[in-house]
Amino acid sequence: MKYIIWTLLITVTFLDCKSQDLKPFRVDKLWGYKDNQGNVKIEPQYQYATKFVLDIAIVAKNDTLGAIDSNNNLIIPFKYQYLKPLDTTEFLFGHRAIYYGEYNIGVMTRKQQVKINPEYRFISKYNGCYTVTKQEDSLLEKSPTGDVRSMKFFYGLLDINGKVVIPCKYDFLNWLNDTLIVLTTGGKGPRQALFNTKGEP
Repeated sequence: MKYIIWTLLITVTFLDCKSQDLKPFRVDKLWGYKDNQGNVKIEPQYQYATKFVLDIAIVAKNDTLGAIDSNNNLIIPFKYQYLKPLDTTEFLFGHRAIYYGEYNIGVMTRKQQVKINPEYRFISKYNGCYTVTKQEDSLLEKSPTGDVRSMKFFYGLLDINGKVVIPCKYDFLNWLNDTLIVLTTGGKGPRQALFNTKGEP
């Protein structure tokens, strides 16, 4: 049994290393990929290229992002301003918001099926659920150098199908364990409540 476990660990480690052995390199303004021996595996053709994670790399063409595998097969087409693997089966995707460096993001599968519309500021996945965050801005002052604003974040929970379980109206959401969630509301003198993953108090 120990031998089997050890063999499996070695195999998993080898496959993980094998999927990670392509590294981005740049020629002039274009990026491609080389293996550990310096052999060019993907010719320079991208505006930008990330390292491979989970056998997926995010690359840019024509100022949009897409995703490729280690054979340079296009997994996600070039049409997003935000793109990031969430896990082996799903991606965070989205478009620029009003302010620089901010995006409205959602979740889609590798087959480009949208599970969560791109309307959230942040999304994380845990225990078969999605913790989602919405941002509300209040404009305080306009100036030539940029707007002065206050930002408030509201947290909620979606199930594995992207259905709302807990609406985005809480000041904070914290997982107590795999089945219980602590929700906080109220600024001064905050109040807390305990919910389960079905949204039941």
